[in-house]
Amino acid sequence: MKRILIYLIPFIALIASCDYKELCYEHPHGSTTRIRFDWKNIPDANPEGMAVLFFPEAGGKALRYDFIGKDGGDAKLMVGNYLACCGNNDFEYISLKGDESAETFEVTSNIADTIIWNLPKETHFNDQKKVLQVDMLWGENKGLVDITVRRDHDVVMTPVQAVSKYTYEIRNVENLKYARDVKASLSGMSESLFPMTGKLSPEPAVVCFEPNPISRNDKGISGSFNTFGYNAEIHASNIFTAYFWMSDGKKYYYQFDVTDQVKKAIDPLNVHIVISGIDLPKPITNGGGFTPPTVEDWETENVDIDM
Repeated sequence: MKRILIYLIPFIALIASCDYKELCYEHPHGSTTRIRFDWKNIPDANPEGMAVLFFPEAGGKALRYDFIGKDGGDAKLMVGNYLACCGNNDFEYISLKGDESAETFEVTSNIADTIIWNLPKETHFNDQKKVLQVDMLWGENKGLVDITVRRDHDVVMTPVQAVSKYTYEIRNVENLKYARDVKASLSGMSESLFPMTGKLSPEPAVVCFEPNPISRNDKGISGSFNTFGYNAEIHASNIFTAYFWMSDGKKYYYQFDVTDQVKKAIDPLNVHIVISGIDLPKPITNGGGFTPPTVEDWETENVDIDM
């Protein structure tokens, strides 16, 4: 019995000397989360900044953290489970909305200015919304991230290309040197992307773009633009329309059905479109001078693609 007391006395003294704090269950605890981006899938990507959104798994508005450059940084998060996604934040032609929940969060194209894009009404896609091409977007849907109070966390994001890059060639254009301005559009495309589900908007839209940067010679034009792509549930044709403003003030547009080239592309993130055969009328001038516009209506032609 004496031996037991001898052992217990220093243990009791140690307990008595401790400064106790009650466990706190009523206040939320935070944890430092180190966010890092791994660019192994797209090593050439060089965004000016990145954003990470954490949606509480139980529901609620996203917590957003922005970082300068492409490396990442620290974020302070409350303990809990989150659905996370990331993307570059150096965009100009993209809008974010619906961040009240993971299901409604949407990355969408900006609406085309109807004054700048004063396009003809007699097209095959009058009922489709006209939107601008989008910036290149890289991101990842990380899925579930569990933040606990027991330790700091490392979250590695691995971005991939999130929008489609379309390149195009307009070949064999007669009298192209008389065109003072050229624009183009592609119908039947998706207006937006839902990053947390990976789904594209179900309503078709017309993507408007200018051939800039552009490669142009006397017979052809080539260029590229970015788009969210097309939703397989959209049962609409993909019509490529080229618009020309001529030196005599007249306007012409030519339409090509490129549905097969779009929907049968080997890689939907990198699509190449080729169209050929546009015969622009040579402008009629008086004594070699400029003829003021006298015709406000667009003149059109549907062209069958002969590949």
